Amino acid sequence: MKIDKQKILILLGFIAAAIVLILLVSELNFPVVKDPQESCIRENLTWIEGANECEFMNQSACESLSGKFNECGSACRHNNESTYCILMCIPYCKFN
Repeated sequence: MKIDKQKILILLGFIAAAIVLILLVSELNFPVVKDPQESCIRENLTWIEGANECEFMNQSACESLSGKFNECGSACRHNNESTYCILMCIPYCKFN
């Protein structure tokens, strides 16, 4: 049985083109968001503008955006004038 090298090269070219096409289409359907604020808002989480924080963002999403995760922040961390503060953990991600 004789192997036709030209047909094999054409087939490999089609396979490579198909892989590139699949990668391009998947990138269009699932764009990677690198902006922390946009990512926070897109996920319907709470963006704290002056502090560059996203409340309730999970740790893996936070770290993938180069943020610093805090699993138990104070609910009153931005309200220095409050006399009383609810004792509840607020997970958030801080961005520089």
